[in-house]
Amino acid sequence: MDSSDEIRQRFVNTDMAAQRHLLRNGIMQLILVARGMSDRKLRALGESHNRHNFNINPAWYTLWLNALMKAVNKHDPEYDRDLDAQWREVLHPGIELIRGAY
Repeated sequence: MDSSDEIRQRFVNTDMAAQRHLLRNGIMQLILVARGMSDRKLRALGESHNRHNFNINPAWYTLWLNALMKAVNKHDPEYDRDLDAQWREVLHPGIELIRGAY
């Protein structure tokens, strides 16, 4: 949320405990799809985040991914540029699927 004032405003009245749960689930779905699982849940996530629903600007997904990589860097002592690139490679197709639903 520190990436943008506009994004921060979207979360003013949000139950952050519930949001953390949704975030963990979303990341897990991105990983599962990268491993070959059905993309049904990511397609539903894309639908809920499209211009007709939560209206999540497609450009914000880049900010989200960069923030996630900052968190990985902070909490994983084995983090390096190669690991960052691997994360991005794994998550990219799912993020594009969600972004494409806009």
